[in-house]
Order: sequence, then C-alpha cells, then structure tokens
Amino acid sequence: MDSYDFSAKATYRTRVWNEIEKRCSTPKALRRVVYLDTREALETEFLLARGYIAEHMLAVNREPVEVAMLSAKLKTLELPKVKTAGVDWTRAIRERLGPDGADIINFDGMGCFHTDLGQLLRDTIVEARPSVIAVNMLGGREALKERQFLNHSRQHRVASVEDSIPRVTTFGRSVNPNHGERVRAILKDATDFRDECLVHVTSIAWDVYQSESNQPMVWCVAELKRHSERDTSWHPVERRWCLAPPCSYLSNADSYRSLCKQYRELQPLLSPFEGMTYDSIEKLDGSECADAVFSLSNIAAQIRERINAMDVAVAIPTPWRSFQKTDVH
Repeated sequence: MDSYDFSAKATYRTRVWNEIEKRCSTPKALRRVVYLDTREALETEFLLARGYIAEHMLAVNREPVEVAMLSAKLKTLELPKVKTAGVDWTRAIRERLGPDGADIINFDGMGCFHTDLGQLLRDTIVEARPSVIAVNMLGGREALKERQFLNHSRQHRVASVEDSIPRVTTFGRSVNPNHGERVRAILKDATDFRDECLVHVTSIAWDVYQSESNQPMVWCVAELKRHSERDTSWHPVERRWCLAPPCSYLSNADSYRSLCKQYRELQPLLSPFEGMTYDSIEKLDGSECADAVFSLSNIAAQIRERINAMDVAVAIPTPWRSFQKTDVH
C-alpha cells in the first residue's frame, strides 16, 4: 500500500477541511462526518486533533483489514475509537448511517471523472443529505466517453459563459482548463436527479495538487442547500461555473430536460392506444376520447421532433445523451 503521508497530501488535507469548515454551520462537536481512510489513520488523526468527536466520525475503506488496522493504530496512540466500515462506500452510506444522515461527506478517492463516480455521489446525497460534500479525483485518464463529454460540454457552452469557468483555483493557481471542467462536470452529475431537484450547489472551492507519482489530483468542496423555489443563493455558482440546479431547467418549458419530462409524461397516456386508428378508438371509447388521443399524439410528435433536433445539435454520446443537453443555454 502506498503511503498518503507526503507534503502535498498534507497541504491538501488542511485546505480541503478549511474549506469544508467554512461551509458547515453545524457546531464541530455535533458534526457527523463520513470519510475515506486507511490503516495509516492520517485523516482520522487529523480530524480528532481538530476537535471532531469520535462518536460522530465514520471512517470507510472497502478492505476490512484497513479499518481493522486503523482501529489498532488509534488504540496504540491512545486516541478514541471512531466508527468504521470495512465495506464499499455506497453500502457504508446506506447501512452505517443513522436516521439523521451526515453533515459532511469527504470522498477522497483516487479515480478519475467517471459516470460511476457521479452515481456514487448522487446516491450519497440521497442517503446522507449532507450540507457539504468534497471529492478528490485524478486529473486525467478518463475513458473515451467521459473525455468526449468533457469536450462537448466545453465546446457547446456559449462563449460568454465559457469565459466564466474558472481556470485559476481557489488558491490562486493557474491550471489546465480541463481541471475546471472536471470540477463542473462531477458536481453537475452529482446533483442531476433528472425529474426532480433535491439540492442546490451554493458555493465551490477547488484546487489541484500533485500525487507522489506526479499525477495531478483535482479536488473540490461544494456547499449544498436543500431545494427551495425561493432560494437564489445558487445564482453566483451559475454565473461563475455555468452550473444550475435541475429546477432551473424544469421551470423552462423549452429546455431539453423539460421537453424530455413532458414526453415521458405523455407515454403512459398514449401507450394503451398504440397502433390503433381513430375509428377503432372512436368505436371503443367515443369520438371525444379519439380526439383527445390524437391531439396528445400530435403534441408528443412535436416534442419528440424538438428533442431529436437538440440531439443532433449537441451530439453527446450515451449514457449522457438523455439528460445532459441542458448544458446548452
């Protein structure tokens, strides 16, 4: 196992938790925290030294031996025992949290931007309902479809908005512009719940550091606020990051997301009459029903035509195609 006890990682750890704490209003003694850690217990020691309470801390590692050795190290150091989960992250979130969820989530992973990471974060937000979420990921080595998504997302954003995507980190470091795209993409994916809006991203901090193998690591911290029709605190994030919550698109009847929702809502109404002629419906349920069915069929066809036109205009590959066209403003 590689050690995570090196200078750049220590700086990252301090910075990420400073940014988390700026965004968490829950008193430190009450904060429920879920995070990844290893047998070295570096994250756990750091948090205990900062005043976090062991009984509110859950250290996760999919390898049971790692959390067992973490607990053994804490005992050797005469530090209080924290809760641990030697299972995969999603299972830990679903099975090891109490009914109140968690205030802070820190997924300090080593993978790259990927659809699976987005799904993991969406599941985490649903189950844990955090007010702050942090994620660390490899700045590169994405699979082809993820690289295509990042490229299309950047290319099809209008110029005035594209200029607002940060290329300088929260700590004043100029970095490869693709790193800002990764931050935007993972937070958009993490909060994309299709036909509903659960949270708004209201502030973002981010930075890039080099791993011991000299690979760029991109991290971000996002403050989350539960959805409210009256909430406008996400507006600065939209202006700076071109990142708006689903509700902003669902409220726009002409957006790709709204059109898809309208089309799906029509399908259960029309499916019982699929393949039937006007005359056959009229004989079955009368002319009023036949008129309504064919009126809805025309509406569905028009919506489908508009969706197809958007699919052609922004050819984002599957599995992103169905719900990601809202990148186009």
